[in-house]
Amino acid sequence: MIPYVKYQNKNEESKAYGKWYARVQHQGREVDLEELATTMQENCTVKRADILAVLSELAPTMKTLLQQGRKVRIPYLGLFKVMIQTKGADTPEKWTLAKGLKRAYVNFRAESTVNGPQTHRTTQSMVRGAVLQEAADYDRPETEEETEIQNP
Repeated sequence: MIPYVKYQNKNEESKAYGKWYARVQHQGREVDLEELATTMQENCTVKRADILAVLSELAPTMKTLLQQGRKVRIPYLGLFKVMIQTKGADTPEKWTLAKGLKRAYVNFRAESTVNGPQTHRTTQSMVRGAVLQEAADYDRPETEEETEIQNP
């Protein structure tokens, strides 16, 4: 179950001022490499130490490849690639990196299915089948009914 909480937009300058929304209430601490490796080891025959070694090398290796302009696809997970956001200029000669670059970032596109490598059009596959339910441990706004939603 994925718990969510309701909240109200209190930004008076927003067009959505006063409207109610929901956001996920994340549970516990983040899962680190140690816990991820331990959990993975429970589901396969590879030793935890071997899994941990591979996972520990994944991020530095991906960083190197991404900084070379490469795209990195991890089957069953998704595609990582570097993207840039820029400002426009009137002519190519007037555009410079110093003036035109707003930011560089890594874009992630999840695979559309976790059952095999296919197109990567949506992140919904990672939550498909999960149940959303309002969290019990927060100051709830007054509502008429409880709602349980299952993501299609």
